[in-house]
Amino acid sequence: MYLSKLESKYDITIHSKAEHGFVHHALFGNTFEVPRVNAECMKRTIRDWLKVIILLLDEVIAVFVVVLVLRFLEINIPLPITITIGLLFGILVFIIHKAIIPSFHWKIVTGSEVMIGKRAKVVKPLNPAGTVSVDSELWNAKSIEGNIERNETVEIVGLDRLTLEVKRQNSPR
Repeated sequence: MYLSKLESKYDITIHSKAEHGFVHHALFGNTFEVPRVNAECMKRTIRDWLKVIILLLDEVIAVFVVVLVLRFLEINIPLPITITIGLLFGILVFIIHKAIIPSFHWKIVTGSEVMIGKRAKVVKPLNPAGTVSVDSELWNAKSIEGNIERNETVEIVGLDRLTLEVKRQNSPR
């Protein structure tokens, strides 16, 4: 209903194709792509900007405290200069935080979370405990599904302190 009103009002034809919408203008004969907004992408963007705003709050508080201390010490800086310095500082901090947003989505590269799901090769048979090789490192491992022979490939499904919990590569947990 809404699209047909748009089509008649602006003399265009709207075609849909998989993930994107295409608009064809009858008068000019042009067809151009109108990307659809992914709801998950929109939520992620909103979360990112909320994080940036929260991170900026501590800088705003710090600037406010500095201004109060200067006023308390009777150091008078003219208001236009204070506002200019505050704005420049705010822009600098905003740019720095904007550069940080991509780091919110980096893959975790340390800790136990990285190990889970990786493949390992059995070095000493798991009866049910033994040794496996992960990324050329030897780890103590415990099988969660019985004995596993040497040179078999296993998948890491958990970590108990410094002992990996593993299962055969293609078996269900």
